[in-house]
Formats: sequence, C-alpha cells, structure tokens
Amino acid sequence: MGSTVGLQGVPFRVVGLSDGTNTLVSEYAFVRGDDAETLLGIHGIISYCLVKGARGAGADAVERRIRARLPNVAVFPRAAFEQNNLDQMDGVLPVFAAVGSSGRWSGASSSR
Repeated sequence: MGSTVGLQGVPFRVVGLSDGTNTLVSEYAFVRGDDAETLLGIHGIISYCLVKGARGAGADAVERRIRARLPNVAVFPRAAFEQNNLDQMDGVLPVFAAVGSSGRWSGASSSR
C-alpha cells in the first residue's frame, strides 16, 4: 500500500488490494473511470467496476438495486466473479500442461 506503479507511463499510487481478482491467465488493476478513459483512449466504456456497499447493506440488496437501475450491465456477486476466474483457468491449464509436457518430451529426445 502506498507504493507507486506505472501504467502506460502514468504513475498511480496503490491504495488498496482486492481479493479473488488475480488468476493465472489475467490480473486486474482498478482505477478511477476518468483515469481509465485517459489511459485507454476510450470514453464512456467500463469493463469492470468494483462496488462496495454502505455499511450494513446486504450484498443481495445491492446487486438487485444495480440490476434494476442498469439492466444492460452484467452484475456478478463476489463468489460468481471468483468462480468465473477459476472457470477461465480450467480452459487454459490443459494448454499449459500440454506445453510443459511437450518441453519434457523435447528435452528427453534431445538428451540422446
């Protein structure tokens, strides 16, 4: 916390860490919407948004309110978001295993 990281040459201060958002195949960095628009050069589009409800607000109630106000937005509760990340890895891990096995076979055949 408090360290600075560069994204496309722009310094950002780390102010928090999220759980369950890093996977083997991707990592997420969450920035303010205006900063994302400047970095990406795309305005009016948001790919991910973390929402923290007010103290005492139930996650189910917050999810329902978001869905009601933004019907064209995909809303994922934390557990579903984490499961989606795990599901992405299921499709990639066999590829990594095949690449690893291929490397072992190459190594074994070249050691003759």
